[in-house]
Amino acid sequence: MPDEIEHWLRLNPQKEVYVLREDQSLKDIINPTIQPNYDMHSLLPALNASRVLKDHDEIAVIRKAINVSSIAHRTILHHITSLKTEAEVHALYLDVCIAHGTQLQAYPPIVGSGSNASFLHYFDNNDSLKGKGLLCMDAGAEWECYTSDITRTFPLTADGWPSKEAAEIYALVEETQERCIAMLGPGVRYLDAFFLADRMVAEGLLRLGIFRGEDVEEVLKSGVTRAMFPHGLGHHMGLDVHDVRSISVFQGNPQARRLDDKDDFRMQHAPCTKEAVLLEPGMVLTVEPGIYFNEFALKKLYLKDPHFAKYIDEKVLERYMHVGGVRIEDDILITKDGYENLTLAPKGKEMLDVIRDGAKCTHGEGCSFRANGVD
Repeated sequence: MPDEIEHWLRLNPQKEVYVLREDQSLKDIINPTIQPNYDMHSLLPALNASRVLKDHDEIAVIRKAINVSSIAHRTILHHITSLKTEAEVHALYLDVCIAHGTQLQAYPPIVGSGSNASFLHYFDNNDSLKGKGLLCMDAGAEWECYTSDITRTFPLTADGWPSKEAAEIYALVEETQERCIAMLGPGVRYLDAFFLADRMVAEGLLRLGIFRGEDVEEVLKSGVTRAMFPHGLGHHMGLDVHDVRSISVFQGNPQARRLDDKDDFRMQHAPCTKEAVLLEPGMVLTVEPGIYFNEFALKKLYLKDPHFAKYIDEKVLERYMHVGGVRIEDDILITKDGYENLTLAPKGKEMLDVIRDGAKCTHGEGCSFRANGVD
């Protein structure tokens, strides 16, 4: 192989040799008298641009990973009323994934009940479910190196939502997610979906009385939505669960950036980038709005800062603290005609029905539970 490379370089002395980094140079395998022109800047963007668009075979593998994860999520819902700890939930989820052929997870599963759900990356998964109202489970299997990423938040009993406040927050997150998904398609700027989510959260929390202010524009401009919606709307997904190309990442200090277009005041607080490419057919991405009642963030940071505190009604907020956190996440394929939601895990009314049906089932010979064709 080194001989062929040397021969090509002698025939093409003016050609660029593309490498990802300096340690990939050819100096140790070719004649040192040959000095190629190395380009260490162009290859990675080209690889990323091709990697973010999935072909038919890649989509099929991603779909398989999502299907296995969806079966495992449905199984958890069916059995949740008989499970006692976060660890039991975690174990059953992994059991189902392994039984369906995948031992690898795209990331460590997050199984947070009660206030544990208010932490975005809660990995302890060892608390008791006793006395808790909701559980937030973020878990996705990997299949042949391709990933999935699904989050569901659900009650721990068959009686439905544990409180009016929990039902209200879930409904707000669910509506936000559905409307954001509905606007996706080729040529859409994902940042605009984030703007919609940010606005819907602000409007919803104003309506519930948690936020206060003259109008939604004032609340949005203040950045206070970040107190309860502290992350982006989603990310590309593929070989990595947070795949190449940015659609929702922080770049520097978001409150220090100076922007000069019509998005300026909202971009100051938005964990998204204006530079991200428009959506194209073949992209797979997540849509995952969430609302969190994290005691440390709210009481030690935002309520201690007069700029944010004036927009939060602490008395109303206290009524919602028990909710913990609500996030709903689906995996979306952009198609030439719009989008396809690849996620099969139940949510909303269907989710509650699965929990109720599971509570009635004794899991004996008469149990008719099936998860997408799997007993």
